[in-house]
Amino acid sequence: MSQMEMLHSRNFLLDPRSLIVLLLITCSHMGFAQSRTSAKDSLNLVVKELRQRLVVADSTGSAALGAELRVSLSREVKPVEAIKLLQQAADTIHQIGPRNSEIAVRSELAEALRKAGKATQAYSELLQVRSLIEAREQEFGERARMDSVTAVARSMALNDSLSNAMVLADAEQEASNSASKEKLRNWQWATLGIALLWLVSMAFLLYRTGSVQRRSNKAIEELQEKVRALEQRPVNILRVPKEESLPLPVVKEIPSAEKGEVEQIDPMILGMFRKQAPERLETLRTAREKGDMDKVIRVVHSLKPQLVAIDAERYAPLCAAITSVEARVDQATFDRMLDEFQVQVERTLRELKD
Repeated sequence: MSQMEMLHSRNFLLDPRSLIVLLLITCSHMGFAQSRTSAKDSLNLVVKELRQRLVVADSTGSAALGAELRVSLSREVKPVEAIKLLQQAADTIHQIGPRNSEIAVRSELAEALRKAGKATQAYSELLQVRSLIEAREQEFGERARMDSVTAVARSMALNDSLSNAMVLADAEQEASNSASKEKLRNWQWATLGIALLWLVSMAFLLYRTGSVQRRSNKAIEELQEKVRALEQRPVNILRVPKEESLPLPVVKEIPSAEKGEVEQIDPMILGMFRKQAPERLETLRTAREKGDMDKVIRVVHSLKPQLVAIDAERYAPLCAAITSVEARVDQATFDRMLDEFQVQVERTLRELKD
């Protein structure tokens, strides 16, 4: 291989087609540099032109031209897209060569990755560049004497880049470890707080449950005492000899009230009695049939104020006898008093109706 061919292979990106593309870019920038808006429009036009050329190159199978256009386009677009384009160009040149072009593209890719903050990937690309350089130097060892100084300088620069990349990678790893430790500490404190909150909640729940249980036990004990007292009361009552029975209250036959006497009674009491007495008598009969003596006493109590107001001499002793504690000792006497009560109430209703 001649010296001119060597120079051509080492300056792959400087062939006529690349110069045309770069000339177009330069002309576009020079022609529209009057204002920021014009420059941006010019850049958009250049990018659009490069994209169209790239599509044509890919469709015609021109891999080398496609790689050149991707490198040129990467210098005009955003870092994320630029990295993607450089990676595609590097992969294409790796397949078709030459190695010098791949070294140049991958070096530019490593620099773009470093600027984007991706130190680990930049370090990986630099390692690959170093491998390519070593392979190239091995293939062209006999010609290394011509450019030994440049090779040494490049190697030192590469070592510096590797060292910087390693430092950045170590710093990134250290920052990641610190963040992980901080997250772990936060989770530990959060878990401890939740555990303490759970313990406090359980203690409060147990305290409330104990208080409720104690109140329930006290209420049950009070109810048991009342039940025992009620159970003992009939025993005391039954101590009265069975032969002794309460005399039936004497109800005097009092003539029907004169019209003037009836008019002296409060009309509201008379109205309430006329309205409620039939219903209460029916309730009294039903309660007696069912044997519900407590309800019987309640009915008598409810009618007593009205009956006493209408005829105290007739109903006061009868109601007092029925509602007394001793009245239910002798069931037969109690039933006779209730019969008399019903008869007298029905009689009063008839008198007031007449």
